[in-house]
Amino acid sequence: MVHARTVVSVEVTDTTLHVFDLDGHRLRTVPRTITKEMTRFKAYGTKNRTTG
Repeated sequence: MVHARTVVSVEVTDTTLHVFDLDGHRLRTVPRTITKEMTRFKAYGTKNRTTG
């Protein structure tokens, strides 16, 4: 959630997605789960869950 609402760039390769911030620092590398052409990818974060 550190990068929530941050504009990023994504480099798509045959096997991975590389996510970069505006300064060009790589934030994350994610394996691709499909082999078809990608037109959209929706990112989801995690929520801090508290009990009570």
